[in-house]
Amino acid sequence: MKLNGIKRAITLISILMVALSVNAQKNSFSGSWILNTKKSEFGDIPTRAAVQFYQVKYDKSDMLIRWITNDVKSISISEVRVPMDSSYVSSLLPNKRTRIANLVITDQGKGVIFNKSYSKPGKAIEIDYSLKERWNLTNDGKELYIELTSPTYTIRAIYDRITDAEFNRSSL
Repeated sequence: MKLNGIKRAITLISILMVALSVNAQKNSFSGSWILNTKKSEFGDIPTRAAVQFYQVKYDKSDMLIRWITNDVKSISISEVRVPMDSSYVSSLLPNKRTRIANLVITDQGKGVIFNKSYSKPGKAIEIDYSLKERWNLTNDGKELYIELTSPTYTIRAIYDRITDAEFNRSSL
């Protein structure tokens, strides 16, 4: 009798752990995202100004963010690994700009503020412009809402979650 009760408890705990794991993945920024131009708002800014694809790896200590912008002339791929403790990281970019970035977690982990500042080319301590991105997931985790604010414009972009295989096919 005791063995049956233990088996039931183990089965119940296993089911609960799987359910929690699926829910955690659903409400995580981790994954691949594609811009949904029909749901997004660009104002007078061309849609190519927005990031077309994001690929995110999110854990308790940091977030690796890779983004792809595909304008008429070229494809640009950037990435940054940002600590989850709101501290800043800096990167020297190929265009001789320095990027300073940090993340601030909001809404009990359902939101993020991603701040980026870029220096003038070759002048690491002179800030040329700054961008602020507010990221929020929908409750089902299938859409990522990003409001990007720059000194001259605001973009409200909606990204749909896609599989990594779809990302690899679409982003190339």
